[in-house]
Amino acid sequence: MTTVHFEPEKIFRARVRQVLGEERKRIHAVLPGVDIQHIGSTAIPNSITKGDLDIQVRVGPRDFEVAYKWLLGFYELNRGNPKTRTFASFKNDSAKVPLGVQLTVIGGREDKFVQQRDFLLNNLEYRKKYLSLKRKFEGKSVATYRRAKGIFFDSLI
Repeated sequence: MTTVHFEPEKIFRARVRQVLGEERKRIHAVLPGVDIQHIGSTAIPNSITKGDLDIQVRVGPRDFEVAYKWLLGFYELNRGNPKTRTFASFKNDSAKVPLGVQLTVIGGREDKFVQQRDFLLNNLEYRKKYLSLKRKFEGKSVATYRRAKGIFFDSLI
């Protein structure tokens, strides 16, 4: 069983900012018009995190397949999240900071990550609930934590 562990976001902040800047440059070099957003717990100041960087790459419907092919050249496909016509998930576990990249079509069903981030940034009560959920799963199964996290976010939006 793989377990999940959390640390204060501020421990990773400088490294995450550096890697985020590098990844934005790399992606924009081949996909100049895409919207790249920092999502996940490292985008929430004073949160706790697994220490990974999550990025959302948002594209128009016509650009999805081209973006998918470019990102597949940069990152490993994350097989834990099935690809759809409007969503694909990638990862790079060997980067300076473990990296997750979510490719979404703007306005598509899976285009929710920025909305979730902004909701937490603007709602202290729910941010506290999310931190509490994370603390509850410290040292426990990653799979169980991810299910609970999914339920939490599904209840928000």
